[in-house]
Amino acid sequence: MCGLDGSNRMVLYELSSQPQGFALDTHTDKIYYTLKNNIYEGDLAGNRPESVIDTVTKPSRIAAYGGHIYWLEESMMIWKASLGGGLSVTNFGALPFQTNDLD
Repeated sequence: MCGLDGSNRMVLYELSSQPQGFALDTHTDKIYYTLKNNIYEGDLAGNRPESVIDTVTKPSRIAAYGGHIYWLEESMMIWKASLGGGLSVTNFGALPFQTNDLD
């Protein structure tokens, strides 16, 4: 593992472009990231990531918590997907503020 001083760094994934969002689920040791119109899942060993959701529209932020991932799309809509046994996607509606308020 990488040291806090940056020693022993390891490349987990080489991506074709910069992801718009990145999240780490510390309970499952999975990495989630958004790239174009997909959400990908990978592991900390650097094994081949795979697309878990391919129906998103320009996702900009992502979070992982409690067996779910949450993301914000360009349309300002918040979505949630369950990752345990069968994918279930829920729309929470639009944000009441602009995303630049979060930066």
